[in-house]
Amino acid sequence: MSGTGKTHIALGLGLAACQKGLAVGFITTAALVHELIEARDEKRLLRLQRQIAGYKLLIIDELGYVPLSTTGAELLFEVFSQRYKRGSTLLTSNLPFDEW
Repeated sequence: MSGTGKTHIALGLGLAACQKGLAVGFITTAALVHELIEARDEKRLLRLQRQIAGYKLLIIDELGYVPLSTTGAELLFEVFSQRYKRGSTLLTSNLPFDEW
């Protein structure tokens, strides 16, 4: 559902977390996947993954807005897997959950 304020709400939650002193990251899915692929190609993927893991809250905007390559999807899954039980991840998407 476009235009319902998902990104606005996510940013508000991110701001509240920042005000409590938490490290927060915000990025679109497309930009994150692009950065992950670029980092992998430049042999600095581990450094980027550590940086991403350091956020107490990572906000990933627009999941499903741009189709992902198999490589992009695998790298994004790694981010989710590495963050499991280590930090919160907030996703926004126009897709129904069963289409992720």
